[in-house]
Amino acid sequence: MNDKEINASDLHIKSNNKPYYRINKNLVPIGDKILTENDIINMIKEIIEDEEYLKDLNKKGSVDYGYYLDNTRYRINIFKTQGKLALSARRILNPPENFEILNLPSDLIKNIVNKMKGLVIVSGPAGSGKTTTCASIIQYINKNYSKRIVSIEDPIEYVFNDIKSFITQREVGLDTISFLQGLKDALRQDPDIIFIGELRDPESTLIALNAAETGHMVITTIHSENTIKTIYRILDMFKEEQREVAREILMNSIAAIISQKLITSIKTNSLVPVIEILIATPTIKGLIRDNELNKIYDYILNGEYDGMITFGKSLKNLIKQGHITKEMAIKLTDHPEELYQVQESYTTDTFTTGISSNYSSNYNYSDLTNNEEKKNDNFYKSSEGSIFF
Repeated sequence: MNDKEINASDLHIKSNNKPYYRINKNLVPIGDKILTENDIINMIKEIIEDEEYLKDLNKKGSVDYGYYLDNTRYRINIFKTQGKLALSARRILNPPENFEILNLPSDLIKNIVNKMKGLVIVSGPAGSGKTTTCASIIQYINKNYSKRIVSIEDPIEYVFNDIKSFITQREVGLDTISFLQGLKDALRQDPDIIFIGELRDPESTLIALNAAETGHMVITTIHSENTIKTIYRILDMFKEEQREVAREILMNSIAAIISQKLITSIKTNSLVPVIEILIATPTIKGLIRDNELNKIYDYILNGEYDGMITFGKSLKNLIKQGHITKEMAIKLTDHPEELYQVQESYTTDTFTTGISSNYSSNYNYSDLTNNEEKKNDNFYKSSEGSIFF
């Protein structure tokens, strides 16, 4: 999995089956070796040295774990399926050095980050690159500002080296018992910026909102399809009798929502992000306060001056760059009317700064067949080696 020629993002293993890589969103079986339950148990013992995690695995049926190998970090979820052990591992790369290598709209995101205040939410479905986008934001701050940054993550995915900022990263289960406790502690650690890996419960969400309302910059992620549904998702965390208070605090604390999806480019066969950005202008804040969320989209659509962009406009740019066809784009948006006038482009001119392997893979699928036998020999090693070769 750390073979740069393959550049897989994920590894999936279960007993009585071949291992699978995820390469550019496609699942690809590796070699002919069928892994047994004992193979997987030995792998897990090789990975996890802390017995407390093994106890949690037996008790809860799953456990998250961060694993280092050859200067690369892996996020691993070990779980039970039909009474047997399995695991999914994701390779975590170094923090992205800039927004351009991720194909993100650099100027729009810098405009959000440079304000250094309020709640900034990165939303999207699972596997849409939310954590990578957050990492690029933190690295941008780290390279350009002297700030105190505290992160609470489960598990830690990107490890930052201090450049201009002073960064501490805490992992739930290892450094703190919960997001809630870690967030309470963070407020006592003189933070300028707090990164919360994910908003999961109303208690920690309320503290995050309050922290953003009182002048801190809070960066976090949430599972949601678009910017407006992200607002609904936050408010739905609270009981009905709490929502008016939550709505008021959200109105005062929100700075921006960056929502994203990943699609496969027909031009490069790599993953590229489709972005929607909502900026919390006074008008947007008023619509949140008055519970008129159904009116927000029109303001995003016409909010270019304020740094907003819809998925439709983002798709339009990808059509013009030759990444997707108009027909494909129309299927990906709830507002196809934004795309009717756009002209398709299939030129092979340079259209963007290179796509980062954080989001994409330049792996040639034809290489898999040629190298499969060789890769299988190195796939599983004993304690002298690693399962990730």
